Amino acid sequence: MSAATLQAIASAERTFDATVAGHDVHVESFFGYGNHAIKSFQCSPDAFVQMAIQLAGRKHWGKSVATYEASQVRVFLHGRTETTRSCSSASHAFANMMVQTSPVDQLSVKAGLCRDACNAHVKYMKIAAQSKGVDRHLLGLRLCLQPGESAALFDDPVFALSKYWQISTSHLTHDLFDGWGWGEVVPDGVGIAYSIKKNSVHFNIACRKAIDGQPSVARSFGHLLEESLLEMRHVMETDQALKLTAKL
Repeated sequence: MSAATLQAIASAERTFDATVAGHDVHVESFFGYGNHAIKSFQCSPDAFVQMAIQLAGRKHWGKSVATYEASQVRVFLHGRTETTRSCSSASHAFANMMVQTSPVDQLSVKAGLCRDACNAHVKYMKIAAQSKGVDRHLLGLRLCLQPGESAALFDDPVFALSKYWQISTSHLTHDLFDGWGWGEVVPDGVGIAYSIKKNSVHFNIACRKAIDGQPSVARSFGHLLEESLLEMRHVMETDQALKLTAKL
């Protein structure tokens, strides 16, 4: 190899090492329950875990943030992905209610909001799978702009905020998969890969090691995910028990 090639390889190695050194990865393996229990709550397992991510995000940032979940559009020739926007009005209402202290007889309200949020998520995912989501359409419109052209929509700060993916997620479950993932897509964000098995949920959380001078949030976000899943189980099981008691 030429000296120039060797120099390029050495430069690439340094860049790679610096990138790895600047990132943190935390694996959170939750063995409290899995898709078997979630189905008994009358919820989609994927949507339920997405709501746990929303709740964890609400606890961490104190607000709801734009959340990306990759959805397949393989029913179309050469179809790849569309964005399922996990953060919705329903998920926002659920997460806000969950962080409120409530008496036992109000837990059914939280359970109802959880189911509403899960149903809204499933509905959006079905729309995205039919290639009727908004993000690829908007991307296509933006790419149609000629050099020097602009559009008010794409310059709007609300539009920019709506696609500032502080939480980027994807779900892949297989018996032979125990871990996978990728990095964050914005500097102060997290990348969350997850698998939902019969009696467990596994998260791979990646982020930058230092965010605005603060320590990595990978481990603390993992703790919030486990805490959220436990709280959600308590809410759903209490709701089931109250409904059973009402029938007796």
